[in-house]
Amino acid sequence: MKQRRIFLSVLGASLLLLAIAIYFPSRDKESPVQPQSLPWQIETTTDGSIRVFGLLLGQSTVEDAIQRFNENAEVSMFVSPDNKRVVEVYFNNTRLAGLGAKIVLSVAVNEVQLEAIYNHGTRISTLGDGSRKVTLHPDDLLRLKQSPIAGITYLPKTKLDNDLLLARFGEPARRIRETKNETLHWLYPSQGLDIARDKDGRTVIQYLPPKVFEKVMKPLLEEGKEQF
Repeated sequence: MKQRRIFLSVLGASLLLLAIAIYFPSRDKESPVQPQSLPWQIETTTDGSIRVFGLLLGQSTVEDAIQRFNENAEVSMFVSPDNKRVVEVYFNNTRLAGLGAKIVLSVAVNEVQLEAIYNHGTRISTLGDGSRKVTLHPDDLLRLKQSPIAGITYLPKTKLDNDLLLARFGEPARRIRETKNETLHWLYPSQGLDIARDKDGRTVIQYLPPKVFEKVMKPLLEEGKEQF
């Protein structure tokens, strides 16, 4: 859970604190080994998106991810104290190409849809920081399975050192350190990639369409400190 906060501190940690135990079904049989299973296998597309883990951001759906990862997924809605809402899909024990990881998907849902999902919620709980979590209606869960994936956050279960990251991902375009917790971000805008490492060496890798990368990273770029 601490790993997730590295990346979440950029996008709003209060939106993604806990998961709600509502599950989508997955296939019973084990999926065969597929190409593009490693976190550094990133394919950029002509329309400003990327394909990673065999999923095309902005086009592949939550259902595609469930089938790809062959794992049950938890779906959650969180509402921050300033009323920002987000839906995420959480895979707790994904294994691709022999590497274990947790994976969090952000879902492309517009404000009108978020409002409807919130109003249909069957239960609302208040968390310690003032944010809220919403238990989603089964009908909304079914619809969300067909929603496009907006971004992917990959949390490896083993530590990845700097030498390995450089060998696999190459030199980042920029290094930005958060001023609050000293988490260091390696940014690769052309690939829509943010590799964040905390002071204990834990790594979180975030994938976004390159066409929206600068916009999403704006809080970090404005508040963080450039590292040379």
